[in-house]
Amino acid sequence: MIDTPAKPSPEVALFRLAAAYQGSRTLHAGTRLRLPDLLAGGPRSAEALAIETGTHAPTLRRLLRALATFEVVTETPDGNFALGPLGERLVDGPGSARGLVLWWGHEDSRRTWDALEDCVRTGETGARHVFGA
Repeated sequence: MIDTPAKPSPEVALFRLAAAYQGSRTLHAGTRLRLPDLLAGGPRSAEALAIETGTHAPTLRRLLRALATFEVVTETPDGNFALGPLGERLVDGPGSARGLVLWWGHEDSRRTWDALEDCVRTGETGARHVFGA
Protein backbone atom coordinates (compact mmCIF):
# COMPACT_ATOMS: atom_id res chain seq x y z
CA MET A 1 0.00 0.00 0.00
CA ILE A 2 1.27 3.49 -0.84
CA ASP A 3 1.09 6.13 1.86
CA THR A 4 -0.32 9.38 0.60
CA PRO A 5 0.72 12.51 2.44
CA ALA A 6 -1.93 14.34 4.38
CA LYS A 7 -3.49 17.20 2.45
CA PRO A 8 -2.37 20.55 3.88
CA SER A 9 -4.92 22.87 5.38
CA PRO A 10 -6.28 25.61 3.12
CA GLU A 11 -4.18 28.16 5.07
CA VAL A 12 -0.97 26.19 4.48
CA ALA A 13 -1.84 25.57 0.83
CA LEU A 14 -2.46 29.30 0.27
CA PHE A 15 0.77 30.22 2.04
CA ARG A 16 2.73 27.79 -0.13
CA LEU A 17 1.15 29.16 -3.27
CA ALA A 18 1.73 32.80 -2.26
CA ALA A 19 5.37 32.06 -1.34
CA ALA A 20 6.11 29.99 -4.45
CA TYR A 21 7.85 32.96 -6.05
CA GLN A 22 10.51 32.99 -3.32
CA GLY A 23 11.18 29.30 -3.90
CA SER A 24 11.41 29.84 -7.64
CA ARG A 25 13.87 32.72 -7.21
CA THR A 26 15.95 30.64 -4.79
CA LEU A 27 16.07 27.77 -7.27
CA HIS A 28 17.01 30.11 -10.12
CA ALA A 29 19.83 31.77 -8.15
CA GLY A 30 21.31 28.44 -7.07
CA THR A 31 21.14 27.11 -10.61
CA ARG A 32 22.71 30.26 -12.10
CA LEU A 33 25.54 29.94 -9.58
CA ARG A 34 25.98 26.34 -10.87
CA LEU A 35 25.72 24.93 -7.33
CA PRO A 36 24.37 21.55 -8.56
CA ASP A 37 27.35 21.20 -10.92
CA LEU A 38 29.80 22.13 -8.16
CA LEU A 39 28.22 19.62 -5.77
CA ALA A 40 28.11 16.80 -8.34
CA GLY A 41 31.54 15.63 -7.17
CA GLY A 42 30.48 15.36 -3.53
CA PRO A 43 29.73 17.46 -0.45
CA ARG A 44 31.40 20.84 -0.08
CA SER A 45 31.43 23.61 2.49
CA ALA A 46 29.67 26.91 1.93
CA GLU A 47 33.05 28.60 2.19
CA ALA A 48 34.58 26.46 -0.58
CA LEU A 49 31.52 27.01 -2.76
CA ALA A 50 31.70 30.76 -2.12
CA ILE A 51 35.27 30.83 -3.42
CA GLU A 52 34.23 28.87 -6.53
CA THR A 53 31.22 31.11 -7.20
CA GLY A 54 32.71 34.46 -6.14
CA THR A 55 29.98 34.97 -3.55
CA HIS A 56 29.71 36.03 0.11
CA ALA A 57 30.04 32.83 2.17
CA PRO A 58 27.52 33.62 4.98
CA THR A 59 24.89 34.67 2.45
CA LEU A 60 25.60 31.65 0.25
CA ARG A 61 25.13 29.43 3.32
CA ARG A 62 21.66 30.96 3.78
CA LEU A 63 20.86 30.31 0.11
CA LEU A 64 22.06 26.71 0.47
CA ARG A 65 19.88 26.24 3.56
CA ALA A 66 16.90 27.61 1.65
CA LEU A 67 17.66 25.18 -1.19
CA ALA A 68 17.79 22.40 1.40
CA THR A 69 14.18 23.10 2.36
CA PHE A 70 13.26 22.29 -1.25
CA GLU A 71 15.49 19.16 -1.35
CA VAL A 72 17.75 20.69 -4.00
CA VAL A 73 20.67 20.20 -1.61
CA THR A 74 21.07 18.56 1.77
CA GLU A 75 23.10 19.75 4.72
CA THR A 76 25.39 17.07 6.11
CA PRO A 77 25.97 16.63 9.87
CA ASP A 78 29.38 18.31 9.53
CA GLY A 79 27.81 21.45 7.98
CA ASN A 80 28.75 20.74 4.37
CA PHE A 81 26.25 20.61 1.53
CA ALA A 82 25.54 17.79 -0.92
CA LEU A 83 23.17 17.36 -3.84
CA GLY A 84 19.62 16.50 -2.90
CA PRO A 85 17.16 14.54 -5.03
CA LEU A 86 16.04 17.61 -6.97
CA GLY A 87 19.55 19.01 -7.33
CA GLU A 88 20.66 15.87 -9.13
CA ARG A 89 18.27 16.79 -11.93
CA LEU A 90 19.88 20.24 -12.27
CA VAL A 91 23.40 19.04 -13.03
CA ASP A 92 24.21 20.18 -16.57
CA GLY A 93 24.01 17.30 -19.05
CA PRO A 94 21.55 15.13 -20.97
CA GLY A 95 18.10 15.12 -19.41
CA SER A 96 18.91 18.02 -17.09
CA ALA A 97 16.16 20.43 -16.06
CA ARG A 98 18.78 23.18 -15.75
CA GLY A 99 17.79 24.98 -18.96
CA LEU A 100 14.12 24.99 -18.02
CA VAL A 101 14.84 26.44 -14.58
CA LEU A 102 17.07 29.10 -16.12
CA TRP A 103 14.44 30.03 -18.73
CA TRP A 104 11.55 30.22 -16.26
CA GLY A 105 13.65 32.42 -14.00
CA HIS A 106 14.89 34.66 -16.81
CA GLU A 107 13.71 38.27 -16.73
CA ASP A 108 11.93 38.02 -20.11
CA SER A 109 9.94 34.99 -18.99
CA ARG A 110 9.07 36.63 -15.66
CA ARG A 111 7.94 39.83 -17.37
CA THR A 112 5.44 37.97 -19.55
CA TRP A 113 3.96 36.32 -16.45
CA ASP A 114 3.88 39.68 -14.67
CA ALA A 115 1.45 40.75 -17.41
CA LEU A 116 -0.98 37.90 -16.70
CA GLU A 117 -3.76 40.12 -15.40
CA ASP A 118 -3.46 42.36 -18.49
CA CYS A 119 -3.54 39.25 -20.71
CA VAL A 120 -6.77 38.12 -19.09
CA ARG A 121 -8.28 41.59 -19.49
CA THR A 122 -7.27 42.05 -23.15
CA GLY A 123 -6.84 38.57 -24.59
CA GLU A 124 -3.29 39.45 -25.73
CA THR A 125 -0.35 37.19 -25.02
CA GLY A 126 2.20 38.22 -22.42
CA ALA A 127 4.85 38.57 -25.11
CA ARG A 128 2.64 40.91 -27.15
CA HIS A 129 1.76 42.96 -24.10
CA VAL A 130 5.33 43.26 -22.80
CA PHE A 131 7.39 43.24 -25.98
CA GLY A 132 4.84 44.26 -28.60
CA ALA A 133 5.47 41.02 -30.52
